[in-house]
This record gives sequence, C-alpha cells and structure tokens, in this order.
Amino acid sequence: MAFDRKTFRDKLLDILGGAITHYYMVKLAELNNQTKWVEHWNTEVDRLINMDTVRVLVTPIKGTWDKSRALQQSLQEVQGAEAGYRKVAANYVAKVYKLKKIKQDLAAGVENDFYKMVQLAAQSALND
Repeated sequence: MAFDRKTFRDKLLDILGGAITHYYMVKLAELNNQTKWVEHWNTEVDRLINMDTVRVLVTPIKGTWDKSRALQQSLQEVQGAEAGYRKVAANYVAKVYKLKKIKQDLAAGVENDFYKMVQLAAQSALND
C-alpha cells in the first residue's frame, strides 16, 4: 500500500495531534501533582511518535514528492492548532482527576521537547 500526499499528511496530522495532546496531558498532570496516569500517557506519546509516526514515514508513497517537506508542513499545522490541543488536554486532565479547574497551566515553550522527539524519530526513519 502506497500513500498519496494527502493521505500521508492526514495520517501524520491525526497521529501527531494525538501525540501532542497526550504530551500536554503528561505535563499538566505533573504540574498539578496528579501523577496516576502520567506513566501510561508517556507510553502513549512514545508509541505515537516512535512507532505510529515512523510507520507512516517509512510507508511507500505514490509519486515523487518529499516526505520530509510534507512532515514539516504537518508539524506547522499542529503548531498552528496548539491552543486547541492544550485546551483538550486541560479539559481531559481536569475530568480524569476530578478537578474543578487546572491550578497550574503550561508554560510557553513546553512543547519544544515534543518537537525534538518528533524530529529525532523522523530523522532515523527518513535517513535509513
């Protein structure tokens, strides 16, 4: 099965959106001293980045377009929707831990480590 460019990007957006949401959930739970689900959510982040994203990146494609460029465009879309992902994560953490409100919110730049993880996984997948 080979992906066309649209399918490739759609799959990446779906996976990366889930990964960054889980990443934010981990960070919010830690900030608010609610750690029961942190290990599980960290496992999900790892799986989504290092398994699911890599699986899409190594899948054959239709045509001659650049996978790296398509990945970067997908990451830009994720970055453009970060406020939404943060809100989803905050709402879910509050629900899971039965909090009326998140006491400490995420600091600016907390997502930088997430993007480094994605780039590292992509490098190994696309350069092999």
